[in-house]
Amino acid sequence: MPAEEPDTIRMTVPSNPDLAPVVQVATAVLARRADLSDEQVAAARAAVATAFTELAGGAGAGPAVDVELRVDATTLSVRLVCGRAERSVRAP
Repeated sequence: MPAEEPDTIRMTVPSNPDLAPVVQVATAVLARRADLSDEQVAAARAAVATAFTELAGGAGAGPAVDVELRVDATTLSVRLVCGRAERSVRAP
């Protein structure tokens, strides 16, 4: 039987710190699919919001932040890229 493919969400969000909640919602959805606890979901959402806000509000920020969220078994991985800057978040 082939291995199950990880669930992935890819999106491009305008480089506006006020749009961090959009990324937080996607984070929560995939964190639940990874069966993370309420505390782990909250921590992941906060970490992703911080990373997004740093990228979107930083000097030299590009026009958009590319976001890839992936859940594989019990791990959530989030990669955010804006211009030449990049942040990653893993949970748990």
